[in-house]
Order: sequence, then C-alpha cells, then structure tokens
Amino acid sequence: QDLKFKTAVEGQRDDKRPGSISDLEQQELGRSGSPFASLIGFIPWLVFSIAPFFTFLFQKLASSFSKWGGMIYKPVKKQVVQDEDDFASFKKFFSLKGIVAKIFYKLCIAWDWVNVKYKLFAKIKLKQDWITFSAIPHDFKHLFYRNETKELLGNRNKNFWLIVVILFFTFLAIGFSNGSLKYLQEKMEDPFVRSLNAPIPGANRQIDRVIDLYNSDSIQQFYDYDTIVGYNKWTAYFQGNLPESPNSGVDGRSIPFDDPLVETIVDPEINNAIGAPFSSQEDVSIIVTRKMLDKLECTDEPAFIFKQRDDRLIPIPIRAIVNKLPGERVDFITTQHFYNNYMYLGSNFLFKDNKKLYAYVVMDSTYVPEFKQACDSFFTRYWDEGGLLEVNAVDVYKHNYCYKEMYVLQVSFFGSEYVMLEDIDSLFGQLKASDEIKSFMDEAEVEEHQLVQSYFPNQQMLRPRRFDYIAVNFNSLGKVDEFAEKFADDSGIKLEMSKIEQMKNYNFVSQLTRIMSIILIGFSVLMINIFLSNILSTHLNKIKMNIGTFKAFGIDIKRIYMGMMYVFVLMPLFVAIILAGIVGYLGFIYFVIDLISPFEVEKALYFDLWNGLTLLSVIVMAIVNYYVFSLIINKIFKQRPGDLIYDRNNKA
Repeated sequence: QDLKFKTAVEGQRDDKRPGSISDLEQQELGRSGSPFASLIGFIPWLVFSIAPFFTFLFQKLASSFSKWGGMIYKPVKKQVVQDEDDFASFKKFFSLKGIVAKIFYKLCIAWDWVNVKYKLFAKIKLKQDWITFSAIPHDFKHLFYRNETKELLGNRNKNFWLIVVILFFTFLAIGFSNGSLKYLQEKMEDPFVRSLNAPIPGANRQIDRVIDLYNSDSIQQFYDYDTIVGYNKWTAYFQGNLPESPNSGVDGRSIPFDDPLVETIVDPEINNAIGAPFSSQEDVSIIVTRKMLDKLECTDEPAFIFKQRDDRLIPIPIRAIVNKLPGERVDFITTQHFYNNYMYLGSNFLFKDNKKLYAYVVMDSTYVPEFKQACDSFFTRYWDEGGLLEVNAVDVYKHNYCYKEMYVLQVSFFGSEYVMLEDIDSLFGQLKASDEIKSFMDEAEVEEHQLVQSYFPNQQMLRPRRFDYIAVNFNSLGKVDEFAEKFADDSGIKLEMSKIEQMKNYNFVSQLTRIMSIILIGFSVLMINIFLSNILSTHLNKIKMNIGTFKAFGIDIKRIYMGMMYVFVLMPLFVAIILAGIVGYLGFIYFVIDLISPFEVEKALYFDLWNGLTLLSVIVMAIVNYYVFSLIINKIFKQRPGDLIYDRNNKA
C-alpha cells in the first residue's frame, strides 16, 4: 500500500494538466467510465470472500461421507484445526464490522463518482467557470477512502453504531408521539362534534317559538350555524336478517329528512358510509351503524332488518350503513315521520292486511324479467294443480328507500274479500320453495335471506309529537360559547359543551406534543452534530501535516472529506429509520405501554413514523451537518501547506 500510494502521488505530480473531460474522467475514475464501476467492484470481493464458506461446507460434507464409508481416515486433531480455520474465515466474511466498513467505503466511492460527474459536466459542458475542480488520481483516491473509512468509523465501528443508536431512539420517539396523536385524533375526531345537543325540559312550552326564531338567516349567519332542530330519542326492538338473529333493543333518534347533518352522516369519506340520505319526509327506511348490525348478528351489509309483530317479521329497508351517528349511544336514525308512526301505530306500523301478497327480493335489475317470468310460471302451475287462491295480477317494481337494488313483488287475487292472511302466508312459503324460484335464485345468485315476505307499508301523516331534544349544527366553533350563553338566556336550555372542551384539550395536547417533538429533533441534531464535529475536527488536526503535504503536491482532498462526512450522516440515518420502523410497526410500543401501565390499554399501533416530522428531521440534519462540516473543513484547508506541516497557527 505504501508503494501504491507513493506511485499515485508521484504520478499526480508528474502528470500534465488534462485538457478534456475524457482525460479528467480517466484520471478521476480510472479505466472504467461505467456509472456502476465502483459498485460492481464489490462483486469480485464477494465471490472470493465467500469461497472459504463453500470450502468449509465441502470439507464437512466429504468428512461425513468418509466417516460413513470408513474409507478415509485423518487425525482428529488436524481435522479440528482445519475446521476451526475454515470457521474463522467464514465468521470473518460474515462479520458485521466488515460489512459496515465495506458498505460505507462503496457509498463513499459512489458519492464521489456522482460529484465528479456533476462538476465535470457543469464546468466543461455547461461552461460554468466559477466551479473549481482539481483531479485526484483514481488509485490514490480509492486507497485514501479505504484507510480513512477505518479511522472515521472507529474501533469496531463504535462511532457508526453510536450515531445509529441516537437516531434510532430519536425516530422511535417521533413515531410514538405521532402515533399517539393519531390514535387520540381518531378517538376525538367525531364527525358530528359541531352538532351540540341539549335535553328540553318538560315544562318548556316555548321551544317551537325559539326554534323558529333561531332559524332566521341573520342569527344563523352571525353565529355561523346551519340549522337548529328538535328531535326525539327512543329505544326500539329490531331483529337481524337471519333466522337465528336475536331480537334486541337499540337506542335511536329522529332527524328532519332535509337536515344538512344527514349529508355528513352518509358521507363515505367522513363516516365510511354506504348508502344515501333520506329522499323525502315519507321515507320509512332506517340508517344504522355497523355496531348495531353486529349486535343483531346480521349478515354483511344487509338490505333490511325486521321488527316483530306477533309471530310475523316485518322488514324495514336500510337506507345507509355508517360507522357512527350523532349523539350518545345512538345506533339508528330515522325521519320524524318514521318516529311519529312508530309511536302512534305501534305494531301496525308498516303492516296492514290489504289482501295482497308482498315480498322483497334483492337482485340486479337485469334479472327483473326472469324473476317475473318465474313467478308467473309458478302461479300458473299453482292454480292448475288446484291452488286455493286465483292470481289476478303480478307486478314487480323497484323499492325506492333501500341502498341496495331491491324490488317489490306484489300479487293481487280474484275474490280478495275472501282471502285470508294465513292463506297468503302459506302461498309465499310455497312460492319460495318452488322449483321455479329456486332455479331463478341460483341463476341470479340471490341468497336465501334476500327473498322475504313483506306487507303493505301502513303509515299515516300524523301531527308531530313534542320534541325531547334540541340540536344545533355549527359550521364553525368560533362563537359557540357566545351562542350557548345567549341561547340559554332566551330558551332556558343549556347546550352540552363537553365535546367542545374535549376538543380544546386535545388541541392543547397535540400542540404541546408537536413542540416536544421539534425540541427532541433539535436536541438530537445538536448532539449528533457535536459528536461528528468533534470526530472530524480531532481527526483533521491529527493529520494536518499529511494534509499540508498533499496540498504541496497539488492534491486537494477537501471534497473527499466533505463526501465522507455526508455519507457518515446519511448512512446511520437511514439505518436508524429502518430499525425504528421495524420495531414500531411490529407493535413494540403497545407492548411497552401495556407492560408499564396499571390500566388495561386498548390494542393499537401507537406508532406513525412516515410523517412530516420525520422528513423535517432528515432535512434539518442534512443541512445543519453540511454547514458545520463545511466550516470545519474550510478552516483546515484554507491554510497554506507550510502552516499545516509546521503547525504554525497553533504555535502562534
């Protein structure tokens, strides 16, 4: 290596100044001008280094066959020594120390290649004369990179791993803080947080007048809210769409069909909803939560649920399925018309014996003709075989209040005044079990629970009942405190402000956490910068005599140190990010919290590394370290060769 170094320096001194870009590339990059020349050089090293490993395996295999056959005998001691030598070579090849140094060296060479290409292109091709460039011999440069890699990484790469550890815990803390904020935001990010509710006292008789007053345009614009409405809450009993589904009580509420809040409820992005808003005041469908469907043990995305009337099940079409609904413990929502009929008509709501057969079937619109044909065929055969009821007309039309493609079968009969409801029930059972309908269901892929008997939707236009609650839907929460105070004076009703206070507390905690994250990033950047600056400054002062000698020979190694120190920051940084990401996304944070917390912790990730703070830390670290390294390196390299060799500045 000493001879190689001496030859490289003398060649640099004796060479004439290159006159073209090809001459400079030949001197800088060696014979190969390939962009991947430096990285491809890693392959021969890999092949020759892995040879002892294959030798070790081959000898172990041969030794095993020899022992089995009893053909070859070697002294045990000699064989053990040979195996130990092979294992040492194998261990040396796979040592982490060698791999880190080799990767660091190759990255430095690749960085230098990019730097040389860029400067030569800008200086010669683009005629940017302000760019300074001095060629460094290829062999000398590679030798210099290899030796300086060992110095910078330290004994057993301790400098490298210390930076990785600092950055690892930094990124782990950033991921934890962002993950915790994300978890808290999901808990607090109620899409209906701007809808404030309040119960109406039983003695309050002026609520209708107050609602009309506060729905005036001037007051709405001043306090920036959409509407103020009254509604009712009640507990209803429903059954799922499967035969084994339970009949359970569920809490729900009413809402005006044209309330702007309904659009928010069925928004797919805000509430992960499928379906549509209510179409009119007479809409008798229902919007349900996924939690309610789980409680009723329904199928995935059912088209309807049931309410019981004696021993019959009356289907209620589902208008939309959502994640959550406004209010506490509210799992379904209906129009005010639905609520009024439910409370006044009771079990007769959506049920009336009008001497006709009704059925709901969930199917694609393309199968409507086939379904009607199958029904006609069955009813014809049914009457020819001596059926009790003579069919007058068969109609199939679309149901307007369901989020799925659902159709209504309506069958009328001759002599309907003599038709009994029990006879209609029996006829539907025969229809569903018939070969014609079974064949159609197989062809149209209609499941068993998607064809059910229904009844005439009995309902009346009833006078609205007295409201139990009031709700105000705000566009902005800027004047909500002022509104709540004035509304309480005018109506005697106090709005529920706990959600607003929770949002204020969340905003304070989130801002505090972001500030702490930024402080943590700044502290980590400072510590790493001090550590690396100390390494660089100490090393350059230690070899300043050699630097002076190089400068005397005309070799400017300043850019070599700039590239190496930049790689010295970026390589540990990306290693730390990868390690922190693996640990965080495997759920390590949750297990630590669960271990140290005295309370039961909800199972969640609590980690989010790929965010703006991570990008900010990388950018800040790159810029700050580049600036500081430039100051340290320029301070050394701006001195004259004689001052560096004889250390005149320090002596002075």
